[in-house]
Amino acid sequence: MRFTDIIYLDPSLVSEAYTHLAGVSPVTKIVKSQDIQGTIGAGLFHLGGTTRESREFTVSTTQMFFVIEEKLRQEPMVLASEARSQRGLFWSAGILAVGKRTLRRNEKIEKELSLFTIANERCDFDLYLDLAAKDEYFTSGYDRMAAEKEILGSEIWEPVEALLRPAFSNSKQGWYMFTPIVLIKR
Repeated sequence: MRFTDIIYLDPSLVSEAYTHLAGVSPVTKIVKSQDIQGTIGAGLFHLGGTTRESREFTVSTTQMFFVIEEKLRQEPMVLASEARSQRGLFWSAGILAVGKRTLRRNEKIEKELSLFTIANERCDFDLYLDLAAKDEYFTSGYDRMAAEKEILGSEIWEPVEALLRPAFSNSKQGWYMFTPIVLIKR
């Protein structure tokens, strides 16, 4: 595999795996910043804020991945039909596409979401793996595709293999979400 085959790489999860598998911590500096905002309206004062944390690494995320790739490849390769029963990391293969999911409450449509999904080769709807992916973790070129996924929709169709972990499920909606650690072109 070449670095140009990587479509998506999660720096947080890769650095955690690197620390665990290589026995080395790549973090050199953790920077925290706070944003505080206040507004006044109708005689009321509202104060809110957020805290952000960023990390700087001694090596790139891609370098970390290549160091631990062989160990990560020891995780099982799982068919989409078996993914719902997985508890830890696993590999799966299929087609990276954009799926639409509908949130319903009492049979009433509340919202439609466009999200990345890994479809099986037969495009069997029940065997899609919905991804809780961050657009900014897509590599150059694919990051633009991610930003326009609602417009591109069915135009995205890339064969991939993926290292995933279960994120969460919603049994009422019948959804199972997976967090991608890496997506690689096949």
